[in-house]
Amino acid sequence: MKPILYKKTKWLRFFIIEKKPKTFVIDVRNTSNEFLGSIRWHGPWRQYAFNIDVGPELIFNNGCLQDIADVLTCLNDEHKKEST
Repeated sequence: MKPILYKKTKWLRFFIIEKKPKTFVIDVRNTSNEFLGSIRWHGPWRQYAFNIDVGPELIFNNGCLQDIADVLTCLNDEHKKEST
């Protein structure tokens, strides 16, 4: 699947890279197109979660973390609506 832009913020880009039957896998990248992690469904928690898939050199400020939290909230809300 070709990546599809899901959301764009001042510093981050969220790309859908995989569409599963009921969920998505979303890559999180900065404006330099560096991979930061992914958002994917975490079954035991029954919600989307952010997964850091790279080394310990990542630094996030409150704005970046809020952008990630906003996307997680949106995805989880959409999933709940589709499940009911």
